[in-house]
Amino acid sequence: MQRGEDQDYVINYNTAEITFTPRRMISKDSRIQVEFEYADRNFLNTNLYAMQEVDFNRKVKLKVGYFNNSDAKNSSINQVLDTRQKQFLFNIGDSVQNALYPSALMDTLTAGKILYERVYDTVDNVVDSFYRYSTNPETAKFNLAFTDVGFGRGLYNR
Repeated sequence: MQRGEDQDYVINYNTAEITFTPRRMISKDSRIQVEFEYADRNFLNTNLYAMQEVDFNRKVKLKVGYFNNSDAKNSSINQVLDTRQKQFLFNIGDSVQNALYPSALMDTLTAGKILYERVYDTVDNVVDSFYRYSTNPETAKFNLAFTDVGFGRGLYNR
């Protein structure tokens, strides 16, 4: 099938919808298979396609095409790192298993958002803090990031 308003279908990438045009009739007996890729993070990406066709006296036709897809390595879109975070990444090098960075960012409570409050506690004259789920707009101020470190490898002691 060909994509396009004057072809077989149209894709709306923002809503993840495929709309078939009248050129391609869909019935209860139609079987539709869609293959796609997606990214759950935003990043800058460049797609480049070039093609040239040369016809030599209607006897030989030469087509040359080029395709390149690349990510912007230094893009800060949807992710801004401070100096400490950049130094942390620099220090771990290729040790991906050590790339666990604590994240508790200040945020504003809105509908559908899961936020936590910071609770301070004193145990044996030592003041410590932890985060607790909250729906109170006065205290729910932190957006946390969690990482699956594997079974039995988490630290759950207060």
